[in-house]
Amino acid sequence: MKKTDFLFMLLQSELLGKKINSFEMSSELFTSLLATAEKQTVTGLICSGLINNNIKLHKFDAIQTYSTLKSIESQNILLNHELAALSQLLTAHGIKFVVVKGQTIASKYPNPNSRLPGDIDFYCNPSNFEKARQIIQEAWHVKFDESELESEQHIAFSHNQVEYEMHFRLMKFSSSRLQTYFDCLIDNDTFQTIEIDNTLIPILNPTVNVIYTFLHLWTHLIELGVGLRQFCDVAILLHKVESMSTNDYEEILNHLGYTRAFKAIGGILINKLGLPESEFPLPLQKKDRKYEKMILDIVFKRGNFGKFGRKKEVRSGFLYYIEALIIKISHYGKFFWLAPKENLAVITKEIPSKILKALKR
Repeated sequence: MKKTDFLFMLLQSELLGKKINSFEMSSELFTSLLATAEKQTVTGLICSGLINNNIKLHKFDAIQTYSTLKSIESQNILLNHELAALSQLLTAHGIKFVVVKGQTIASKYPNPNSRLPGDIDFYCNPSNFEKARQIIQEAWHVKFDESELESEQHIAFSHNQVEYEMHFRLMKFSSSRLQTYFDCLIDNDTFQTIEIDNTLIPILNPTVNVIYTFLHLWTHLIELGVGLRQFCDVAILLHKVESMSTNDYEEILNHLGYTRAFKAIGGILINKLGLPESEFPLPLQKKDRKYEKMILDIVFKRGNFGKFGRKKEVRSGFLYYIEALIIKISHYGKFFWLAPKENLAVITKEIPSKILKALKR
């Protein structure tokens, strides 16, 4: 069995409860498996899968597995506590906001503390944004980072060693028409709530949540690369949806022009992560699965948010931007017809603009 096949088996076990027969794993395979898991930001899921399936490990490998899982659990507890504090603060001041990704998705995993956490992302619409910012500043005395690189979507800050991204825009589209449609979709959404750390947290409604999480995955994939954690997130959201409306998915995705891209990702969720085909909201055909290898080649080469498989360090200067631009053009060429509306806008508007900026650096 290939290492990647076993990786997917462990992910299926953690996402869907599919058991694996126990066997003794060599230290060489363990080290290689964990290195891949770290690159894909699924370390906690893999460690949990090894324990839950009683995979026999050498002593020091077992110690590392247990200690890694306990460390990730501690990180999740901290982020959950911080998220609860944020929600309590904004709610007390009557601020409308919504939390996306991260801990809100982790809460839907069979073992929420096995998902490797990142930062806390939340959105306030323009009418609430400045007020929310002022409240956070006065209560937590944080310093906001408003660097040019992130200014089109959010501002960032840190509190109690937890990174936050405070969004005034959840997704950045190159097409102004698609931008207007998506912004209205979010601002008119009927938010729901989930309980985390004994606190109600506002989240997007299930359909919009799946589509937004998919769009976040797709944007990073086609830009520079993305890890398997984002695929697991979309899979668990679909697996936990109590009911779904195919018409709602079709309407939103067709309007945005991402139906083919969504189906291409859906094929991977079904073929590799074991999501039952009945839980994917759109019917798949053979042509929808033909991009699987190309997508996974990028996933395993580039890893989490495209940080690997490159010659220049992230944001390290002019040569980094040239390399990133070459990668981006290659990806857009491969997947142009999966999201033609936005891709055309990227090629005709965004990429020329970024070339000019790179030349001025």
